Amino acid sequence: TSLHMALVYTSLTAVALVYSGWQYVAKAAMNERMLPPIVLALCRCLFGSVVMFSVQATLGLVSSHGEVDLKDSKSKKPVHHRSDFLQFIMLGMLQAVNTSGSIIAVSRLSALTVAIFQPLIPLCAGVMACFLKIEYVSWRQTIGLLLAASGAASVVVLSDHRAAGSGNAFVDDWDAWRLAGPYLAVHIIASAMYIVLHKRPCSTYPPIFVAASSFLIASLPLCL
Repeated sequence: TSLHMALVYTSLTAVALVYSGWQYVAKAAMNERMLPPIVLALCRCLFGSVVMFSVQATLGLVSSHGEVDLKDSKSKKPVHHRSDFLQFIMLGMLQAVNTSGSIIAVSRLSALTVAIFQPLIPLCAGVMACFLKIEYVSWRQTIGLLLAASGAASVVVLSDHRAAGSGNAFVDDWDAWRLAGPYLAVHIIASAMYIVLHKRPCSTYPPIFVAASSFLIASLPLCL
């Protein structure tokens, strides 16, 4: 229905704003509190896991015995299935790489620059989904993704968001791009892969539980 689609697009817009705002919050925390990037990544994963598990409980996904009901109404597959564990571990690792790449890129580039590149994530996700034959993107969606990517690129190239009177077009010099560029690329690719692979376990388990578990698993390698 039209109301359902409106809620979907509103939710997607809210998520995009939150993810972009995260870059600024992380930059401020590192500049003012001198927090290491990996510590911030760990805090994000742990906080995200707690919030999502809490939301799942609030939505009534907890049984009367206090155990989470992880069985879909159509597919009664238990969570301890080996293939399920592999999927959750893969999603957790992608989430860890995504979060670490993002925070390290923000530590070396401006938050605005990293945030502007976020529209590349749905573009890469669409390409991966088509390549893996998980979804088929229509020509309208393709045009929309290309416009989003070109818009992000044009803002980066044409905007004058210089720092401290620098004469460069970017806030950051080329040495910073050389060091942080690979982390930004890894962040975008890992985020796109997470979005694509997240769809399969969501067909069996509650989506909020899948996301919460991914954040929890992602925090494990970040603790090392």
